[in-house]
Amino acid sequence: MNEAIRSLMDTLNHCCHLLGLREAERPVDERYAFGHVQKKYSWNSRGALGVFSLGAGLGLAHAWHKVSNRAETLPVAIGGVAVDPVWFVRVRALRATCPSGVEGRHARWLQGARAGAGFTFFRRLDTLAAQRIRRGRTMAKVSMSTQLAVAPETLWSLIGGFNALPEWHPAVEKSEVDGEGVGSTRTLSLVGGGTVVERLDRVDDDERVYTYSITNSPLPISNYTATIRVREQADGSQCVVEWSSEFEPSGAPEGDAVSAIQGIYQAGLENLKKMYGL
Repeated sequence: MNEAIRSLMDTLNHCCHLLGLREAERPVDERYAFGHVQKKYSWNSRGALGVFSLGAGLGLAHAWHKVSNRAETLPVAIGGVAVDPVWFVRVRALRATCPSGVEGRHARWLQGARAGAGFTFFRRLDTLAAQRIRRGRTMAKVSMSTQLAVAPETLWSLIGGFNALPEWHPAVEKSEVDGEGVGSTRTLSLVGGGTVVERLDRVDDDERVYTYSITNSPLPISNYTATIRVREQADGSQCVVEWSSEFEPSGAPEGDAVSAIQGIYQAGLENLKKMYGL
C-alpha cells in the first residue's frame, strides 16, 4: 500500500513537471513578452506543494485511523516541526471532558497552564486524554443485586469484613489478609486451584459499603475496581446487596470477560439467597 501511494505521488509530480516543460515551450505573446519559461518553475512548485500536501494529508489520516484503533503513531513533519497527529484527537477528547461555557474554557486553560508550555504541555495532554479515551472506549461494567429477608446490619456483619469472602462465596476456599484497613490486601485461594490478590480501597461501615481492586488474578481483566454495598429495605427487616464493578477486558473479548465476572457475582449472590432468601 505504501509503495502504491508513493508511486502515485511520484507520477503526479512528474505530470506537473511535464506540464511545466510543455508550457515553457509556448511562443512569445503580448502578455508574456519574454516567453513562458517561468511556467516551468511554477509547475514544479505546484507539483512539490501537491506532493507534500498529499503526503501530510495521508499521514494524518493514517494517524487518525491508528488512534481510533488504539495503536501507536509516529510524528509528522509539518513546516519543519514534528507534530504527533494523536494530539489533535486527544485535544478533542480532553475538551469533551471539560464543562461548557466560560467555566469550561477556564478549566481547559488551567489544565494547559498547569501542564506547562511547549512539548511538556503536549506530553501532559497526551497522558490525560489517553486515560479519557481508554476509559471511554474500553471500560466494561457489571452490576448485579438481590433482595434478602435479613436485616442489613446482620448481613453486613457477615459480608462486610474484607476477610469474610470464604464465609459466603462458594468459589472461595480461603482468604489471607495482609495489613489492616484501607490499603490492606487479601489473597483468595479458589476452589479447584488458583489465587486472586485484591486490595481494599475504601470502607464505610456506617454506609455498609466497601470498594476493592484486583492486583493479580487469572481473570481476563485489568484495572478492575468493584464495590459491595448493602442497602436497607422496607421496615429494616430486609435489605438489598449490590455488587458492581468496572474493568478493562484483557486477553479476551469483552463479552467473555463480562460473562466471567457475572458468573462470580451470581454464584455469591445465589448462595446468599439460599442463606437469607425471601
